[in-house]
Amino acid sequence: MNRDAGTRGFVAAVVLLCLAACGPTRYTEYRAQPQSVPLLERSVAMHVGRAFYRPTPGCAVVMPVVGKAAPRLRHAVETALYRHLVTKLPNVVGPRIRRREVRKLAIDLRQETDRALLTRALRCPVLVEAKIWQSSEDFALVYSRKNLDLEIVMLRRDRLLWKGRHNADRSDGGLPLSPLSAPFAVARASRLHGDGDAMISLVDDTVRRIVGSLPDVR
Repeated sequence: MNRDAGTRGFVAAVVLLCLAACGPTRYTEYRAQPQSVPLLERSVAMHVGRAFYRPTPGCAVVMPVVGKAAPRLRHAVETALYRHLVTKLPNVVGPRIRRREVRKLAIDLRQETDRALLTRALRCPVLVEAKIWQSSEDFALVYSRKNLDLEIVMLRRDRLLWKGRHNADRSDGGLPLSPLSAPFAVARASRLHGDGDAMISLVDDTVRRIVGSLPDVR
């Protein structure tokens, strides 16, 4: 009896996740506590502070990604963030120039005083930092899922200008409703699980949706 209930729960979870992946993107005001989201919608929580317009940012520095993640994933987030920010702001200092300046100044960006030194050296007072809250890659033979929970914050001298957060996922596989359908579900799930570029593509989708909430001031 418990086994049957567990099977029904797994089937229901797969159906809901597959349907949610096809839903629209909804932008909502950022809250301290996560709000309930309709199952068939993607949700991006965002907030534009009053300081954003006093004055609007003319330049921003892409900072190192924080949170526990593999170096390849962190690099992908930084790269995607730079690529999408240039469509919103007049000038963006990317990871390559930032790293060069950090080496030249011999500073530690974990220190607030060193961050201030970097902004002065680059004449770019705004910092944009991404934080990976969670990332996962799950595989259950007939179902595979990759997930990324990402937050991006924009600051100027410790004043919040804008922030956004989105939890995105990508899944594939199917319900083994018959002996004939099971091999196809396994093949689709295995293909996603073994695709080394799938997580990078998910990163780009996640960053694009979050940055989409940032006002265009070019």
